[in-house]
Amino acid sequence: LEVLTNTPQASRGKIFFAPKTLPARTTVVKGDGAVIADNQGRIIWYRPGSTSVPGTMFYNFQPAKYKDRPVLTFYKFSPGASDQNLLEVPGSYGILNNKYQRIANFTPGNGYDAQLHEIALTERNTALVKANRTVEWDLTPVGGPENGKLLDNIVQEIDIASGAVIFEWHAIGSVGLKSTETTPPADGSAFDYAHVNAITADGDSILVSARRNSSILRINRSTAKVRWRLRGDGLKPSTNDFDVPEDARFGYQHDIQRLQNGDISVFDNGSHPGPPRFNALPVVRDQSSALVLRLSGKGQDRRASLVKRYDHPDKIVALTQGSARILANGNEFVGWGQVPRMTEFAPNGNVTWDATFGNGGFPLAQHSYRAFKAPWKGFPQASPAIASEAELGGDGATVYASWNGATNISRWSVYTGSAGDTLVKAASSEWDGLETVIPVPSVGDKIRVVAYAADGKKLGQSRLIKVGERSR
Repeated sequence: LEVLTNTPQASRGKIFFAPKTLPARTTVVKGDGAVIADNQGRIIWYRPGSTSVPGTMFYNFQPAKYKDRPVLTFYKFSPGASDQNLLEVPGSYGILNNKYQRIANFTPGNGYDAQLHEIALTERNTALVKANRTVEWDLTPVGGPENGKLLDNIVQEIDIASGAVIFEWHAIGSVGLKSTETTPPADGSAFDYAHVNAITADGDSILVSARRNSSILRINRSTAKVRWRLRGDGLKPSTNDFDVPEDARFGYQHDIQRLQNGDISVFDNGSHPGPPRFNALPVVRDQSSALVLRLSGKGQDRRASLVKRYDHPDKIVALTQGSARILANGNEFVGWGQVPRMTEFAPNGNVTWDATFGNGGFPLAQHSYRAFKAPWKGFPQASPAIASEAELGGDGATVYASWNGATNISRWSVYTGSAGDTLVKAASSEWDGLETVIPVPSVGDKIRVVAYAADGKKLGQSRLIKVGERSR
């Protein structure tokens, strides 16, 4: 990470994101992995995707709680998947514990394939996920063929332990075809008229983001009926149950959350990609932002008012993807989706932390679907790793110490000795990220590294190896 801003007002949590590279929409997906980092941009944990096995790519990597314990959740494409139709590539959802061990792996029920856009755990130890299915449909009302193909967006709530589907909702029958701002694709592929991209629990209901309608829907969990529709783009008033003043408008959004005080947090993309992949759509705002809305009134008197809007000073425009979450200290953490950047804002809008991790663009060059910040303590079960190389023409060596995922290392020490000798400490270094480089002035035949906490407690040690070898 290249950290551009890091102030004392930034929260002390860890940063979670899943950078990846898609060189072109028609090539095989190449996965770059899932990452946990700190405010200094140092990598703490890294789980690579695979560039040799196409399709093993992470999406939606984030911290969560399952059975009141901290976990990591993610979506992962099935091996061999290509990027020919990213919206219909099958995959699965996974959960890791704080030892980075897989404790759950599941897919949607009722024969549907897992889809990348959402995995949200609930207090009921269930998961809210999205699936798609293609159905034959008359698309003439929106300028398409009579025997066209329509992509139905499906929301399911799954009991993680049993895999049982305990709730299911379909966009078809709930979201009107004419409420979309897009038109059927000319190539005859399935028309994704709603494009559900975010789902979150909301008491006895579920909030659903329909990106191509610029709408947030509140769905009754008991009846699967739409309770209300909040449309942010100011278009098609008949599909909106709220009055939305101009300063509160949003469009093509991602990542919605109900806050504890009842407000709603939204990542507002503001714009939508133009040709060739999508039809050009009206620009709601000329830059992306995170905003907090307050809903009031009932029936015909519902209103959405702007509480806060967080705009980046660089006027970032993220046409796709993105996330916005309120942190425990009141700051707002934003992942800019298509643009490889992450930002933390103070409540007054000042930037407290800002970083980049690659070059953006469209087609996507490097990006992370979402990014998060939260407290995290990781306890890897493997031993620390060590590598070393002898100093040419001298008695010293360079030692490399790693312990993937350990969050409480403060210091590394290098111990050395010859066969049969008691090991002595030869060097020490503060922890400096996933791999700490330690110069050692003089070494014996064998070496090992030992990790210590800030209070001096020994946390773990590597194997004892010969200089020039490596072990993990």
